[in-house]
Amino acid sequence: MYVNVAFPLKVPLLTYILPSGAPEDMRGRIVRAPLGGRSLAGLVMSTSTEPEAKLKKNMREVQEIYQHVMTASAIAFQRWLADYYLSTVGTALRSSFFEEISDCVIKEIEAGKMGASSTSPGQGPVSSPFLYGAYRPALDAVCESARLNDYRSFLYHAGSSGEERLLLTATMTHLKESIAGAVILVPEIAQLEFIVPVIKDLFGDRVCVLHSKLGRKETAGAIRKIISGSSDIVVGTRSAVLAPLKKISFIAVLSEHSSSYKAEEGLRYNGRDVAVMRGFYEKATVLLSSICPSVESVYNTGIGKYVMLPLITENGMQNAGLEKRPERPKIKIVSLKGSGTGIFLAPEIIKEAGNITAHAKRFLFLVHRKGYSYLRCDECGSVERCRTCDVPLIYYKGEDVLKCRYCGGMHESPGSCANCHGSELKSFGAGIDRVKEQVEALLKAEALVIEKGRPADHVYGGSSPDLAPLVVGTGYARGIVHKKGSNEKPFGAIAFQNIDALLLRPDFRLYERAIQEIMAAVQMVRNDGTVFLQTRMPQNKMLRFIRSYDFSGFYRHELSQRKEFNNPPYSRLILFTLPVRNEPGKLLNEIQKVTAGVDTSNVEVLGPVELPYHSKKYRSCIRVLMKSKDRAALHDEARVTLKNLEKLKISKIIVDVDPIEV
Repeated sequence: MYVNVAFPLKVPLLTYILPSGAPEDMRGRIVRAPLGGRSLAGLVMSTSTEPEAKLKKNMREVQEIYQHVMTASAIAFQRWLADYYLSTVGTALRSSFFEEISDCVIKEIEAGKMGASSTSPGQGPVSSPFLYGAYRPALDAVCESARLNDYRSFLYHAGSSGEERLLLTATMTHLKESIAGAVILVPEIAQLEFIVPVIKDLFGDRVCVLHSKLGRKETAGAIRKIISGSSDIVVGTRSAVLAPLKKISFIAVLSEHSSSYKAEEGLRYNGRDVAVMRGFYEKATVLLSSICPSVESVYNTGIGKYVMLPLITENGMQNAGLEKRPERPKIKIVSLKGSGTGIFLAPEIIKEAGNITAHAKRFLFLVHRKGYSYLRCDECGSVERCRTCDVPLIYYKGEDVLKCRYCGGMHESPGSCANCHGSELKSFGAGIDRVKEQVEALLKAEALVIEKGRPADHVYGGSSPDLAPLVVGTGYARGIVHKKGSNEKPFGAIAFQNIDALLLRPDFRLYERAIQEIMAAVQMVRNDGTVFLQTRMPQNKMLRFIRSYDFSGFYRHELSQRKEFNNPPYSRLILFTLPVRNEPGKLLNEIQKVTAGVDTSNVEVLGPVELPYHSKKYRSCIRVLMKSKDRAALHDEARVTLKNLEKLKISKIIVDVDPIEV
């Protein structure tokens, strides 16, 4: 008997001969086998009575055989994971905690401690009335599916992040007596503090937490609890969807639209999409929810792939004995059209900030750029750019230096223009430091900064947990605010200093990301407050959708635009990125020859093109984007392209299936 073994390495399946007396049920077992002069733990993916003829010579033997850790459905899921993301099963295993699993199993067995504990839930009636009246239509659909072990994916468009969490809590409460394994995903670690205590109150020690900030010892402890069966409810960030649960009946993905679910290294999977497919393989129910669902998910409800859950109606709230849903903050468009280039904050916004802080409330100015400004020559109009990446450098006034946001390169502030050598270099545009400077000058009060890389504690008044009255921050501000662990909405108003920075990005998802970012900001504003959108394009159709919370209008418009230009979800994308250290001219020619072999009858190829790269180790990168309406044809051509690129002996090839940034 022969076994095909996957190791948590970037290698294909390897075939080994089994020793005499080996059990017949080998599939899904951990084994130890020789590889490259070492003895490594791997997973048996399949068995056969005869290997391929070419493998018979010098066949090596499995050294040790351990217990089962994966079911047939889990193995099928691992194969899908590797196949869909154009990787090896070994890479998929490594992302799925296999090293921690094998270490735990082998150590426990060798120590004679591995038990057979189980947390199989009891069956019984559900008595909790928690918010049943308000959520009844949604709850009935989700809970019935979960109890029947029936795969279905549901999408819920929540009115607020609090409502999103309440639906999850209500669902888990009603499934308490029947649930057999569950995964709950949140996009950011800071959000776990709102979820974990509630779930632990319901399920106690059955709950464990997985996220990227856990140490190796803590991660190993969580995996030990999962594979022993003592924990079958896993709450965590993206990687928790790959937890080695033996059985899953329910998966929840909160804020399903978040880009944080997309892995940026290793196996570049999307946690939301993987959750749906794991639900399919495990016959589990999947609940996706968001205050502003992704366009792809809304499209999937339209074609019947997902089921859109009914919204909570005012009548439903009243029937449940709850008060009327509170009004949402007003969204107001403030025009800067016709204002001078040195005006970054409209008088109306400054006046409102003064009024709000005078009434002991807080005001946040949201800015999308770090530093002070760009530097532009008044004589020739050119902007100072990075010599490596050819992108505008950001001026940091306090340090009197220029920095590149891609490669991190730092340059002394120049005395003259790099293009015409003129001496009239002036600040152009506004970063967070320049907005802070203008806020303080106009309001005669200190404004504190929240941005990644600066200490967080200084934004709070001394030892008080309260935020300072005037805050200038990037989108990072949301995470800092939530770290204090309060559900209270901290701001009386928020102003987007330059909403046009969101609406003019070179990305077909720019409008989707803009509305999602604005709705995230809405969650930080009191219900009687205001969100100001400062713009030089007040007639932009998208702003009208946002101002009136017209989600239906937004999705109709966005889907029509995506369809017209054949962008996802009407097509699929695969992006190849090849970082290069030297002049890329020769490599560009070789890559062009590779892409010329793609069958363009079904697949469109864009590139190769040279672009800046974010690492100092590389001069730049070469990118190739493949696009098609036919997913199977796209993957087939991408696999051939990948093989041909690997023949070029390129040091690094990054394959991104369904990229969120192109």
